[in-house]
Amino acid sequence: MHEELWTKIVTVHNYSKAYFIWCEENGVCLKSFLQPNNELKNAWEHTVRAKANELGISIDPQTPNTPNANYQESSLNDALKHEYRAFFDICDWLSWTLRNKVQKDLAPYDHEVISEVIPDYFTDIRPKLDKASDEIAKIRATKDAEARDILIHVEKYHAILDILIADVERISNSIGALVEYKKKRKISFLKEYWWMIVLGSLIAGACIAFFDHLNDIVHWAFPPKK
Repeated sequence: MHEELWTKIVTVHNYSKAYFIWCEENGVCLKSFLQPNNELKNAWEHTVRAKANELGISIDPQTPNTPNANYQESSLNDALKHEYRAFFDICDWLSWTLRNKVQKDLAPYDHEVISEVIPDYFTDIRPKLDKASDEIAKIRATKDAEARDILIHVEKYHAILDILIADVERISNSIGALVEYKKKRKISFLKEYWWMIVLGSLIAGACIAFFDHLNDIVHWAFPPKK
């Protein structure tokens, strides 16, 4: 009974759980983000009410003891809505965190370093990240759709997040190479232009010595009045 509703509840819940686990494994802190937990708690309450009514063992005054298919369906629909909201709360936070992580990880490196280590970042990955932001905004705008459309929106968001996660993991795995290339480029620059650096230092030193000497001459020629 209510197989379609159960399928939707389980599917959405499993996606939420998978993203929670990914966040925990990758150090994305959700401990202070209470809203998804509240939604999941409410979803569980409605699920238990539906099952209690089906079994005829409810002690909750809000749940009739006599099995009632309409009541069960209504309770499961309420559970699905809470699961849906929890999924979106988790995914909204995760998508923002992922985009912020990319910006933070790549901030120390200029265009040349990034292009050398991650050749397709500016031509493929970056456009995908920008497009994902637009797509997520569109999904958010329609997330309060009817229950029959819930899985459509969830699957769309799930697909976008999987792409974001794959790209973010690739960038994270490239940090070592970015650091190394930046270091090598600096060493290469010093090797290639060392004579300019030395010459510049000599000229600067000579200028300082000249102006110090000139200052002494001026003071000798025009001693300060006592």
